[in-house]
Amino acid sequence: MNNSYPWRLSVIGKIAITFILFFSTTVFASADAQAGIWYHVRKGDTLSGIAKEYRVSQKSIRNANKIQSVNLLSIGQKLYIPG
Repeated sequence: MNNSYPWRLSVIGKIAITFILFFSTTVFASADAQAGIWYHVRKGDTLSGIAKEYRVSQKSIRNANKIQSVNLLSIGQKLYIPG
């Protein structure tokens, strides 16, 4: 019986496990990043109102859209609302 066969199987098994773990975490990370929605600002909208409606913090919306001031919303502006 060849003693190198169990060793090679072990290396192949380790490579397979590493491959599966790498791609499964990549897929889950992508799914989390895409869990949000896009929102178009309408007349009368406020950042606090939008945050309350979607049950997220104003800060998370500001960070996701790189908004420096809550007073800088424009009608028709497209906002990403993180999930």
